[in-house]
Amino acid sequence: MLSILLKTIVIALASTANAQTYRFQCNNQVANPSGCMNYGYCTGGGFYASCSGPASDCRNGFSFCSQNCKCIRN
Repeated sequence: MLSILLKTIVIALASTANAQTYRFQCNNQVANPSGCMNYGYCTGGGFYASCSGPASDCRNGFSFCSQNCKCIRN
């Protein structure tokens, strides 16, 4: 019985996680919104830093994108 309950919970959580997708919307200051994906990604909590380039470029790019764009849940 406990095994069935745990499987049900896992399936429900997996379904919820997969259903939450986000689109990235920027103001007119950002000429290429898809370029911001080089500096971060959208999650339920907003735009999070994720960059593998030089530290100053990552910091500046993420700062610019997070100030001018937002993640919107679909």
